Amino acid sequence: MAGIMRGGGGGGVSLLDINNPSSPLQSLFSSFLPNRAPPAGAMVVDDSPKVKVQVSIEALCIDSKHFILNDLIPTYHLLGSNIIDLELLPFGNAKITPTTPNNNKQQQSIKCQHGKAECDANSYEQCLIATYPNPPDYLPAIECLFQTLPMGYSDNTFNTNMFQDCSVGLDFTKIRSCHEDEGEAWKLQLDNYERTPVDHTHVPWVTVNGEYLDEEKEKLDVGICSAFVKGGGKSQVCDAILAENIDIE
Repeated sequence: MAGIMRGGGGGGVSLLDINNPSSPLQSLFSSFLPNRAPPAGAMVVDDSPKVKVQVSIEALCIDSKHFILNDLIPTYHLLGSNIIDLELLPFGNAKITPTTPNNNKQQQSIKCQHGKAECDANSYEQCLIATYPNPPDYLPAIECLFQTLPMGYSDNTFNTNMFQDCSVGLDFTKIRSCHEDEGEAWKLQLDNYERTPVDHTHVPWVTVNGEYLDEEKEKLDVGICSAFVKGGGKSQVCDAILAENIDIE
């Protein structure tokens, strides 16, 4: 467990929701037959404000894995970049602390919740996102890594091939060069540390437009759509998600 970490919960839109004949989502999606998949964000008014979604994770955290695979990625596929402005921070509960000065220079070190392997995997993911900052580019690799890397504590770093195999369609040499550049890799660790909310108490930690989202009380897709509509956004997908939530309640 990462801190007082809680599971990702049951947020996001499931195939059961979509295929339920009485679901508002079903009647909406049927208009896209024969593909049966709505183009993410295609029904959004051009000047609709995006919703800022910040997600703090850890590379070897089982709850981060559940949230990414079951909530974030399905929701992002459904709502898309026209609604979601995503910021993913692979750092979580890691700690950066001063070490014994060397040659009168202040040194720092990093300690991760799930050992040295997680610090290394976080670094790979940070380099991935820095090299390919567009979520549709980096999310497939993040999804693959959470499906591939063993979760839990380890001080034995993983073989580079595991990260390369998940970088399908990307130039892995750029990601590896970033990871192997000690100065650049450390800079990204510090950057992710500084952007991780100081008040977070568990991982994953999700904020929507700067406000903490408690997924035990509100699903991710509902929280995002509520913020989108509140900000003046118009989306038939969000209308269907919100209507579905009202029906369930």
